[in-house]
Amino acid sequence: MFSQNELGKRFANGATSGKASNVEIVETDNETLLVGYGWAVYASRNKQTAEITHYEGWYGYSNSTSCQLSRLGCRANADKIIDKKREN
Repeated sequence: MFSQNELGKRFANGATSGKASNVEIVETDNETLLVGYGWAVYASRNKQTAEITHYEGWYGYSNSTSCQLSRLGCRANADKIIDKKREN
């Protein structure tokens, strides 16, 4: 298990697996996802282009979610930011 900060860095650098407290990297056919609490997609990485999309709508959902996003560095590592939530 990694710290949330380490997991965010691993995701940004291309990792396809890993877990931190309440957050994990999940593989699908077309994307690699950074998922909180098993259902909240915080970021996705396209397998063909490696473009990272951050789902900004999760900020403010709860104090713990906002804190996780800050620790994960989702916004700082994103190529594209979308101002809505995405669920797994």
